[in-house]
Amino acid sequence: GNHRTKITKETIGVPVIAIGVPTVVDVQTFANDLTKGKLHAEQTNHIEPNGRQMIITPREIDLLTERASRLIGFALNAAIQNEFELADLVSLM
Repeated sequence: GNHRTKITKETIGVPVIAIGVPTVVDVQTFANDLTKGKLHAEQTNHIEPNGRQMIITPREIDLLTERASRLIGFALNAAIQNEFELADLVSLM
């Protein structure tokens, strides 16, 4: 499980906003979406061998994570510091 300390207003003393970016997907959910909900029980057994749930992630996850973090960073800076132009924000990165 997740045994890290919470990052909340109570733990650090200031308001906190959490922004999440999904980076993995359950294989059965993915297969079910691909088959438009027509996944058969026999196919499910192949997807989850021995009842084990599998999680997948794209090969280019590092690139996608980098792009998502830059997008979120630019969006936050643009919202909070609206006097800056995009070129100014890029120069700070």
